[in-house]
Amino acid sequence: MAIESMKVLRRLIDGHRKFVCVASESGDRDYLQFGQALRPLEYLILGTLDERIERYVSDLEYSPRTTVDNRWDGDPLTAQEWVIRFREEVASQVLVGVYRASALAPPQVFYAHRDHFELAAAIAIADSVLLPDRGFPMLIDLADRACKSAYGGGSLRDITDAAYARFGAGVRYGSERQNRPD
Repeated sequence: MAIESMKVLRRLIDGHRKFVCVASESGDRDYLQFGQALRPLEYLILGTLDERIERYVSDLEYSPRTTVDNRWDGDPLTAQEWVIRFREEVASQVLVGVYRASALAPPQVFYAHRDHFELAAAIAIADSVLLPDRGFPMLIDLADRACKSAYGGGSLRDITDAAYARFGAGVRYGSERQNRPD
């Protein structure tokens, strides 16, 4: 599944190059600390995605057996080789930044291709100004609400639970915390 996910990301990053991803949870307080120093409508480039994922990639354990087509430009690769090539050739093209939309809003971490980073920052900030207290892109917020109303919950867990129930497994694979009533 990891290789298939990297294939999709590779097509987006190498092929389209025009994207912006604003993280709901940055996972890195250091990045947000830099963002706290920004004034409204400012952004800062913090590094590249390959630098950000380096420690995660180095700690991965790889299965020797895979069941998917592991070809990269015709070359058959192991899962470990796929991850390394993805980090070096694809993730290195993605810049990581932080912006602040308003004086009231917390900073937001975002990702964009190095060729279109300034445009991506401008779009993310312009969309985030529409929610000045949150400083988060309104279009992402709208998409989240649309998905919740259409799919009844808005999380992958809800969809997975419905699929398990449909096949008679109920909450058998959920943790104690997940199976608690609300």
